[in-house]
Amino acid sequence: MKILRSAICLTALMFGVLYAQESAKVTGTWKLALDTPHGQMPGALQLKQDGGKLTGSVDVEHMGSMPLVGQVEGTKLSFTIEIQGNQKITFNGTVAGDKISGSMEQGGSWSATRGETHI
Repeated sequence: MKILRSAICLTALMFGVLYAQESAKVTGTWKLALDTPHGQMPGALQLKQDGGKLTGSVDVEHMGSMPLVGQVEGTKLSFTIEIQGNQKITFNGTVAGDKISGSMEQGGSWSATRGETHI
């Protein structure tokens, strides 16, 4: 009986660990809002997720489309874009359903809501 009880507890623990490690699903189009030291900038975020790998683009008016690369781990994500030559901006955020919010390492904050965008 002790062996059966131990096996059941171990199985429940394994399912809990697997469930906790599942990454948020972020593939799709997101309406982006950047709060920068230069003011607020609207845009679009296109994300494609392959396991923990993240690719896509950030589209901001007057800056055009910039490719991104990053990662997703649980509800946390981070990605980097390159602007004006070799200058890089890193975004860190937390996914909560159809919303993402976070900060940029170079200063400012950002948020995104899943859905169609018009920039």
